[in-house]
Amino acid sequence: MDKTKFKKFVESNLKEAFKQTNLKDAFKMLCENTAEFYSGTQVVFAERFTKRIEYIIGAGTETFMPQEKIELDERYVVFLQSFENVSAYEKDVLVSLFKLVVAVKR
Repeated sequence: MDKTKFKKFVESNLKEAFKQTNLKDAFKMLCENTAEFYSGTQVVFAERFTKRIEYIIGAGTETFMPQEKIELDERYVVFLQSFENVSAYEKDVLVSLFKLVVAVKR
């Protein structure tokens, strides 16, 4: 992936996420844009209530492959599916972006 294209993607998503009125709208925008940027992937945001995890919103293509569960904070998680071909650097930056949006919009 071209780093310039990826940096523009991250920058525009960060700006757009902060313009959203609430966290759910920010999640919707993030998962739709990320799934579009990485075709063939799926991004799902969820909220944890004790041991139960409740789906909030998601976008992308269901591939029936195992999902990677990533804790964003003590309350929110994101599930990434079919991100095996995404570099570790890009995935780390995406997760940091998601965590930053949760911290600011919560």
